[in-house]
Amino acid sequence: MDQNILEELFESPAKVKALKLFLRNPSEAFSLKDGAKRIKVLGRDLTRQVKKFLAIDLVRARTVRSEKKVGKRIRRKKETVYFANPHFAFYTELRNLVLKSSPTVWDKKLKALMKLGRVKLAVISGWLLNDEKARVDVLVVGDKLNMRSAAAFMRNLEADVGKELRYVLLTPQEFIYRFGMYDNFLRDVFDRPHKKLVNKMKTIVGD
Repeated sequence: MDQNILEELFESPAKVKALKLFLRNPSEAFSLKDGAKRIKVLGRDLTRQVKKFLAIDLVRARTVRSEKKVGKRIRRKKETVYFANPHFAFYTELRNLVLKSSPTVWDKKLKALMKLGRVKLAVISGWLLNDEKARVDVLVVGDKLNMRSAAAFMRNLEADVGKELRYVLLTPQEFIYRFGMYDNFLRDVFDRPHKKLVNKMKTIVGD
């Protein structure tokens, strides 16, 4: 299912991102500030969507208290956090719909991915293919990969997906050595559902 279909069904990109935030993270709770930061939307836009979700009982709220030591003083904080309600009448159907949707539009991301360095291989798996049990979501192999650019790229990707993602960067030499040694991590990546976005190493990993 294309990302744009969800946006048509649910009115706006902000609503789609908010749905993904809560339905892809059913065991987590978010403050409005943290949630907006995670999915990269304006605080007022997330607040608007959360109010709608609260009204239909898709999302519920609770108050949490925390303490932080600042110098010799203890600063106490109280804030409201929000979480998905698994007892919502259509929770399962709605979550399945969100999970089946394409997490992101890759043709828009591929150019940014290729700017990370001399990318030889880029593989997606895990949450990006709706496989919750995988060990990694993005594997990039290349020369002169820029760590800072990679971190920024992943933050943008996480904003689309609505979930924290795991990624690994390897040099071609590291990858070839580990792949040849039947490294358990790499075998797990290629044995589980995965998709090669970039593949300049076909003689090693196949098509």
